[in-house]
Amino acid sequence: MPAKANKVKQTVNKKKRRQVQATAVANKRLPAPVIKASKTKGKKRQELVAHLTGAAKASGAAAAEVPEKLKARQAAEFKEMKAKVAKLKKERKKLPKKGSKSEKVAVAQQIKELIHSTQVRHQAELAAAGLDVAAAPGAGEASMMSDDDV
Repeated sequence: MPAKANKVKQTVNKKKRRQVQATAVANKRLPAPVIKASKTKGKKRQELVAHLTGAAKASGAAAAEVPEKLKARQAAEFKEMKAKVAKLKKERKKLPKKGSKSEKVAVAQQIKELIHSTQVRHQAELAAAGLDVAAAPGAGEASMMSDDDV
């Protein structure tokens, strides 16, 4: 009986993988993969907000809404999002302590994505309407919505 050769695990580094994905996207002319708002920070987040702002301006939705109504709608959406986050945190707390790490991580990621996507969307809507983004209701509330309090 011949001896079995050990299998060698092949790895592809991230830079090469991204280059391959970029060339595949360029060749197929498919839209770029969706960037999750929770993964974006700094320059990427600014680019995402700028892209969403351009899309909102192009659709004309920003001009149709009065600034007071826009802020009131965003405040209601933020309040609704906070209620969803609280519900998800309660569900996460009810998960068993042992053997459910993957579920807890998934819920934590869902919470993070919900918070960040709402914030990015609201920033883009305010920018498209020509309003001050820093004075937005919820612009500085990210620290309040952390996962550490559960």
